[in-house]
Amino acid sequence: MSWARTDVSLTSRPLTNRLLSVIFVAAGGLHLGVGAINPPERRPVAWLAVGLVYLVIGLWLYRTRDSSRGPWAVAVLIGLNIALVALMAATSPVPPGALSVLLFWDIPFVWSLFRLRVALPVTLLQAALGVGMILRGAAMADVTEPHLVVGPAAVFVLTVGVLALCTRVLLNAFVAMRRTSLELAAQAEHAAVHDPLTGLGNRALYAERLPHAIGRARRNDTHVCVMVIDLDEFKLVNDSLGHYVGDELLRAVGRRLVGAFRAQDTVARLGGDEFVVICEDLTAPEDGVAIARHVLRSLREPVDVDGHELYVSASIGMTLLHETDGGPDAALRDADAAMYQAKRRGRGLVEVYDEALRESVTRQLSMENGLRRALDGPPGTAGPDELRTVYQPIVDLRSGAIVGAEALARWTSPELGEVSPEEFIRVAEGTGLIVRLGERVLDDALEALHTWREVRPDITVAVNVSAHELQGSDYAERVSASADRHHVALTFLNLEITEHTALAQSAVTVGNIGRLSAHGVRFSLDDFGTGYSSLAALRLLPLAALKIDITLRDDPPVLRACRDLGTALGLRVIAEGVESDAARERFSELDYEYAQGFLFGRPMTGEAFGALLAGEVVGS
Repeated sequence: MSWARTDVSLTSRPLTNRLLSVIFVAAGGLHLGVGAINPPERRPVAWLAVGLVYLVIGLWLYRTRDSSRGPWAVAVLIGLNIALVALMAATSPVPPGALSVLLFWDIPFVWSLFRLRVALPVTLLQAALGVGMILRGAAMADVTEPHLVVGPAAVFVLTVGVLALCTRVLLNAFVAMRRTSLELAAQAEHAAVHDPLTGLGNRALYAERLPHAIGRARRNDTHVCVMVIDLDEFKLVNDSLGHYVGDELLRAVGRRLVGAFRAQDTVARLGGDEFVVICEDLTAPEDGVAIARHVLRSLREPVDVDGHELYVSASIGMTLLHETDGGPDAALRDADAAMYQAKRRGRGLVEVYDEALRESVTRQLSMENGLRRALDGPPGTAGPDELRTVYQPIVDLRSGAIVGAEALARWTSPELGEVSPEEFIRVAEGTGLIVRLGERVLDDALEALHTWREVRPDITVAVNVSAHELQGSDYAERVSASADRHHVALTFLNLEITEHTALAQSAVTVGNIGRLSAHGVRFSLDDFGTGYSSLAALRLLPLAALKIDITLRDDPPVLRACRDLGTALGLRVIAEGVESDAARERFSELDYEYAQGFLFGRPMTGEAFGALLAGEVVGS
């Protein structure tokens, strides 16, 4: 803010009435003096009347000095001055041209109501003119006509008073604006590096302090660590209790973090429920882990927020720094990766970023970028064999006939080579790409199904669907649109869900399953026996089949129990991972009707599966 370019209106704040009262009283005394010494032909009564009015106004302003009367008094002063100058023009030998200049000494007051910086130089000019007029009047007057000097002197005194008033107001305005400017600058500087919600530092403060901390560590031969702290399940607080309680919880957590760390440590909030801490003066790398565990213990104490007793847990990722060429962003990235690793391991844990995690994060980033590129274009544009859909037969154990196929995604990355489905599907789920991947596989499977049904009209295809996909409000409509596009009835489509999806039922998921089931889509529970399925979920979901996980294939009692459960619920039971004749015999003895595995065929292209349907011998 530049005070020199700022307009200050006298009406924007109360004038100093005490100073105005002194000016009016002085002017009144001068006018009374002029009236007392003027001869009758010089109209002394007018001078006495004007002086008396000035004196009354001055006394009134003094009595009401704490109120904002200044602008009103200035208006009166302007009017009286006009009358005074007119009187002087009628009684003084001073040239009328010079007196007309005196008339315009009101201009500073008029301008001061708008622009004080214009009023001050004009007042200075008129004060100089007033001095010239006094000298001229003195030269023209003799000792018998002192009023010729005193009259202009009265106007000059008023002009000097106005000059003093404008100067004081201007200086006050300058001091006030300078103080305001410094306060605003200090507030802006503080806001630039602090979080408005918690009062902690922000990312900018972290980035500013970390290089200095690393420099001190190098000089003192100590260690620095950067920690990223993320609250576990914080979203549940906002969703259930509201954002006010969530904000209050973040403030309480911020205060608790400041108390848990040392005075030399920097605690900052990155945003949301994520905090970053710079820990300095560590004598050994293990000290950082000890501090992090102490912080986790301090956060476990319940927090009372608006009558709600809340329990907080957090996951902490940390990276140790002694020398770094990556800067604050690299340190934050590494600590953030370690924090997400802690969450994947079970939450409420501390994870240290190391070389193995670095390689894992680098590979995951490469997979994410490569998978995104493969999904960006239509099928075939990412390379002939890069992202593809293959099909594994599902057979009837009693007849050996193929009854369907499971569609499976396969990916060969140009940079990473063949990537296992478990690995790239986990990345796809973590990045939200699973929705686009699922759409690609579903579209490929329904297109292939349309071709196969020309050979086997009763053949079905099974497609895996993730919880993310079922959370889409329009998922059922997108499945129906894909079936219509490929001219396939939904009664020939099976969608396979996991036990986790079956348990984590939301209104959107249940709605999608219900609408698709009503249109003939059949649902299977995949990898049964590895999760925590409840009988209630099995009974309430519109399931058509259970697929027994491959890890149970060598445990006959468990296999028999799963078969009995499926039979009791009226579900088909499908054995997975059948790779030998012995395994086929075992499942046949346990009265399993359906199976899939390498014994019946490895995952193959749609064309190869069509050829198998057309006449190849299953299992040969």
